[in-house]
Amino acid sequence: MMTTAVKRIGIFGGTFDPVHLGHIASARELLTSVKFDTVYLMPCYRHPHDKHPGASAAQRLEMLELALANEKQLAVDSRELHRSGLSYTVDSLAELRSEQGDEAQLVFILGSDAFAGLDAWHRWQSLLELANLLVIERAGQIALNDIDKLTLQNLLSDSVEDFNQPAGQLMQLRLKPYDISSTAIRQALAAGKVSNAVGGIVVGDNALGDNSPANKNIKVNEYIPELVMDYIQANHLYGL
Repeated sequence: MMTTAVKRIGIFGGTFDPVHLGHIASARELLTSVKFDTVYLMPCYRHPHDKHPGASAAQRLEMLELALANEKQLAVDSRELHRSGLSYTVDSLAELRSEQGDEAQLVFILGSDAFAGLDAWHRWQSLLELANLLVIERAGQIALNDIDKLTLQNLLSDSVEDFNQPAGQLMQLRLKPYDISSTAIRQALAAGKVSNAVGGIVVGDNALGDNSPANKNIKVNEYIPELVMDYIQANHLYGL
């Protein structure tokens, strides 16, 4: 008797304001290292922790769709942009579980900085009833060993090497460093200028942050997919 292979689906949430090559590189690495069938990038509408995106929901969605147009296993999940009010992860995971069925391995992906505040999330204890958690530790973020909250320490102490259940498990993973962030890109674009001499948006020394290469005339468009950079310029986003 033939059995249907269980799907392993990653959910990578964020504001993606704007999406950059670090997001895409991380998602590609996860496809290989965790063997996902698909990784969905899921932009939030209104962040519960009071982040105020510089681009509208529609613009962030369009930029994501442009960035992922040629990615076979990466896709956009826009459900949170179509709901009013704050974007709660637990609501999105409940919808995904209903759509994907009881057997699918749903894996919500979050960085160690976000995990350190997980116990303040809306109905956070229900997350593991709906999905597995993949906690990513990267350079410049809080080290998982430094998290001192007992409830979160207990979750980390039960980490698995690989997922074998639809929900309820936690795995830790380190990704290759990628020293860029959407915040740094927005700041650089706001401080930058269009220069025909170098063919794009440029900024001065170390304008992308202390962890970025301290070269003169850093090209911001080296950190953003070309179609997304064209969209930012055409729509005069982030102070351009």
